[in-house]
Amino acid sequence: ALDGGRIALTDAVAGMAGDPAARVRLQRGEAQGIRFDLGQRALTIASLALTDGALAAHVDGDGRLDWAGALRGDASAAAASAPSPDAPWRVRIEQARLDRIAADYANASRKLPLVLRAEVAAASAAVDVTLGATTRVAVDRFEATLALYARAQDEQAPMLSLPQISIAGARIDTAERLVRAAALGIEGGNVLMHREPDGALRVAQAFGAADAGALRREADAAAERARAEGRPWRYALDEFHAGGIELVYRDAGFAPPFEYAASITRARARGIASGAETPLSFEASLAAKAGGTLQASGEAAQDFARAQAKLVAESIALPPAQPRLDRYARLVLAAGTLSASAEVAYRG
Repeated sequence: ALDGGRIALTDAVAGMAGDPAARVRLQRGEAQGIRFDLGQRALTIASLALTDGALAAHVDGDGRLDWAGALRGDASAAAASAPSPDAPWRVRIEQARLDRIAADYANASRKLPLVLRAEVAAASAAVDVTLGATTRVAVDRFEATLALYARAQDEQAPMLSLPQISIAGARIDTAERLVRAAALGIEGGNVLMHREPDGALRVAQAFGAADAGALRREADAAAERARAEGRPWRYALDEFHAGGIELVYRDAGFAPPFEYAASITRARARGIASGAETPLSFEASLAAKAGGTLQASGEAAQDFARAQAKLVAESIALPPAQPRLDRYARLVLAAGTLSASAEVAYRG
């Protein structure tokens, strides 16, 4: 047995054989309070801190993740076929912390190839891993502050820029097949919704499920197995809040392209949970750059099969709609505003 061990790592760089690109960079890593018991098959780390680092991953056009080649073919096969021990191994990290860690991810198998960058300012959690006949990973008390940026692979300007995202009270458990969080917040940022002349939304092409390849097939197969076992993955979010997010809608189907800008001044949703009988509640307020506001509040079923809401529009400027009107009528909206209110209900 080992008790009270410590390991420190500085200026580490790692990649894969035959590829000069660095996949991992870490300026400093430290593990303290290491306890190892061979008889109990247990490894416990009181604290693990990783500071100032970067991680890169890439999915090619066939849906293959580059990290999948980290193990040599014979080693990977041996690991897959090795018999499970009588008693499982257990690895626990009582307090894990990340500070200033960036992750770059590129996926060329999407309908619109996507590049993502996450910058974790700070994150902490407790981690518990059981390795045996089945593997269980539990991440508890997860808290994080991060930024997220996304762009199409063929563009430099981001379609999504969210510089301040906060996550509080989160838990992930692969045995329970559960992802839940007490709160998720987004403050500030920009979202560009570009519509191509053929009607396709670039953001939907990049983030939608219509990607291909091995990675997607593996994810779909895992989800199908979970449903077949009667234990599908579940999610729950107690509260979501957002504000100060600039939205731009650009439609290239018009000449010149039609553009409309607004901002989410406030948005909040509560009680989000897959499979729950109780509806989620929501409220949102948007301000148009050209003038006017739109407010919405109401409830929706968890699967969005039904919803009811109250909508209030105040002093929405009409002239920005002129390019769309030109296609259907010979009218000119020289000035004017629109105000209206309504209660709407939807049932699928």
